[in-house]
Amino acid sequence: MLNNDPVRTGTADRWRVTFSEELPQGPWRDKFLSRAQLTSEGRALGLNFEGRTLEFNCPDFEDRETLKVALQSRIRFINELLELTKPGRAAGQ
Repeated sequence: MLNNDPVRTGTADRWRVTFSEELPQGPWRDKFLSRAQLTSEGRALGLNFEGRTLEFNCPDFEDRETLKVALQSRIRFINELLELTKPGRAAGQ
């Protein structure tokens, strides 16, 4: 569902990913963001939707390998959250 690698935004420590298609508005986005707030990792991401993009927090480490690992960890969390909340998924699945 994610369309690209994370891209820096114009704000320090903020990144964004783009989805391959427009995601549903309203209840699904609310569910996704609410679910993220249930964990400290999710709260730290500061997730925010803007059209087909999702912005999130990640420190901009100078060491490329450290940055790569940090971004991969956050993308993995986002993908897991997408899987748990994807439209059409019945509660409890």
